[in-house]
Amino acid sequence: MKRALLVFSLIISLAFSGVTITPAKAVDLSVDEENSSCDNPQNGIVRVLNNYDVFSSNGFVYKSDDKYTYIISSSDIVNKTNNYKIMYKNGNEKKAVIIGSDSYNQVAVLRTEKESEATSVCFANSKYVYKGQQNYVYGYYDTSNEFYIKTNLSQIGEEIYQTKYISVYKNALQLDGTKALRGSGVFDELNRLIGMVTNYDEEFVGTSYIVESNKLLKIANSIVETGKYNVNYIKYNLEDYNGLSSLLKKKYGVNKNVEFGVVITTFKPFNYLFGGLNQGFVIVAVNGVEVKNKYELDSQLARYEKKDNVCLKVIKKDGKTSFYHVKV
Repeated sequence: MKRALLVFSLIISLAFSGVTITPAKAVDLSVDEENSSCDNPQNGIVRVLNNYDVFSSNGFVYKSDDKYTYIISSSDIVNKTNNYKIMYKNGNEKKAVIIGSDSYNQVAVLRTEKESEATSVCFANSKYVYKGQQNYVYGYYDTSNEFYIKTNLSQIGEEIYQTKYISVYKNALQLDGTKALRGSGVFDELNRLIGMVTNYDEEFVGTSYIVESNKLLKIANSIVETGKYNVNYIKYNLEDYNGLSSLLKKKYGVNKNVEFGVVITTFKPFNYLFGGLNQGFVIVAVNGVEVKNKYELDSQLARYEKKDNVCLKVIKKDGKTSFYHVKV
């Protein structure tokens, strides 16, 4: 009996010995020409008001169906009230409800009755945002219905993994010394949305609050379909290196020279024998972009579509660096 259980255990371990990244549903990043206008993004950007008609956040229309219009906004509004209204540029108002949110990425999705004049914004594939690109922040002020545009947003991301693509997450986008409002859209020179400011920051320097459009759409689509964000993930238990105590780092066998990354805490007996990812290994980069925690790992995996190849840089228990090439 024990031998049979051992054989069964080895078969199961073999089946999952490689790195498996479970992708969210593929996102259609094409522009809907009938419902979108890249020339006039203001038509797709809305004000989110609370039940006292006080500005709560910017938001933007990302899609409509036969019955509803869906709005992406900041999760900062969640739990502050149960009643919201969406105000469109033309002054029309619609009652709205939050159908789901992801506090980890600070994104919420609201639903209203279909607004016939609502125009969805154009989404760019943020995987192809390039270094040195001019970008803009669009939104509304919190004290009036006045629309604002900030043009001093610059791109300072780093090139990754022998390509011209850059990391858009975290401090790749900066707006120096300028007040920015949560839920504001970050647009490229073709007026396509490449990300969203998900919090309020007076200075907004070196901010970590931008969620890029590829990830934003995956979050929103997942929330509409399931009520929550089902992230891309590796089928191992993961912990932030800097969140573990020295005792746990020792328990998992993390090399003492590691300084940051995402620690694999699951033990795989079969991987132990044949060199697969295993407990104590630390993921420190995806396609050449450093990942210092689970948030950054998730952000990088969300950049890619199903069947894309990615390379994980891993520091093993003995301190040696290994690379694992996997398909999303």
